[in-house]
Amino acid sequence: MAAVAVVAGGGVLLARYLHKKRHEDLAKTAMSLGFDFDPEAVAVPGELRAMLPVFMAGSSKTPSNLLSRRSVDRQLLVFDYSYTTGNGKNKTQHSQTIVAFGGGAFLPQFQLCPENVVHKVMQLFGYQDIDFPENREFSKKWLLRGPDENSVRAIMNTEVQMFLLGLTGWHVEASGQWLAAYKTGGPQKPQDYFSYIDQARRIALAFGMRGIP
Repeated sequence: MAAVAVVAGGGVLLARYLHKKRHEDLAKTAMSLGFDFDPEAVAVPGELRAMLPVFMAGSSKTPSNLLSRRSVDRQLLVFDYSYTTGNGKNKTQHSQTIVAFGGGAFLPQFQLCPENVVHKVMQLFGYQDIDFPENREFSKKWLLRGPDENSVRAIMNTEVQMFLLGLTGWHVEASGQWLAAYKTGGPQKPQDYFSYIDQARRIALAFGMRGIP
């Protein structure tokens, strides 16, 4: 039992060290890229967290390490976000780095993510997936959902579809003046932030979000 306690204590100390180091590394990244830095992410807008599906799943929802840049009516936010699903032994923590853009366009509510086998099975039971018969490659690669199907189809024009076919692993969610893009599988490394933000920016521009700070 003493050995277990030592191992557990070491694990806690390691987690604290890595947590602190990420704060420090991202503070340097924010400075180098011209962002403000808020380690507690208290400035993540409540309206953003109330609008997009990624913020509605699970429990213990925690944003952190916010990098932000703003103009008069535009916002660019980059932050870690974690949440928990399941209970007891089946509990799973999910974490990712989200890039969110506010202003510059008004978008219909939609959710786009890589389509997998589970989605295909769920579709047999009525799970929504907006497909484009004229572009089977796009429909096979992406799961696309949204309450106003006509508006979603309108914004997913041929140019946007071709752009999205060149992407891999991204999740995109939008509603009103907000669009968020992220990859699952854990937070991004600080040294990858420039490329990650640049890719997310190109996604936002494809959907007409202009003047991003």
